[in-house]
Amino acid sequence: MMVPRVGTIVVPRVGTHLGVQAIPDAEDCYRVVYGAHRVAAVEFLQQPSIVAYVLPAAWTEDECLLAELQENSARNDLTGAQRKAYAGEIGRLLAKLTEDGLVANGKNNWLEEMAKTSGTPYRTLYNWWNTFCAEQGLTLAPRQALDIHKQRFFDWLDAQQRQAEEEKARKELEAALRRQHGRHGRGIEAA
Repeated sequence: MMVPRVGTIVVPRVGTHLGVQAIPDAEDCYRVVYGAHRVAAVEFLQQPSIVAYVLPAAWTEDECLLAELQENSARNDLTGAQRKAYAGEIGRLLAKLTEDGLVANGKNNWLEEMAKTSGTPYRTLYNWWNTFCAEQGLTLAPRQALDIHKQRFFDWLDAQQRQAEEEKARKELEAALRRQHGRHGRGIEAA
């Protein structure tokens, strides 16, 4: 979402809680990194401006995506499976940013960096790592992980969300079938 620089985005005072981040894009515009719904609501209500944090213009697309993911993962309405998927996506981005030299501590302490960046407690990530390793038959500490192990871990986190969604859909289908069969006076077994 692009918004004009004049009148729409107001740079906040230090310490202000922000729901919008933007990056200077063109001479007279900002590109909203996150908070586009909030900006749209302000425009709909015909308010002249919204407070936003303006990121450095030199930020890469990956850095902007990381900021957006951090904001999303901080929401309290995410399920545990969704948090795992966000952590996996953040981990992938951190690995890429580490390769590009934009994250200094991402090689050896990648799980600690992932905890800081994702807002997921280190102990939780460490438990997920141990569960992943047990399922894969690996005996690796996070510091021993090679890039391939990290990538497989991030994929495993994504798979956890897919499995949770499939299980939820299965349970919803079973409940719908029970309700439907209950209306006809017979149980599921008779179907």
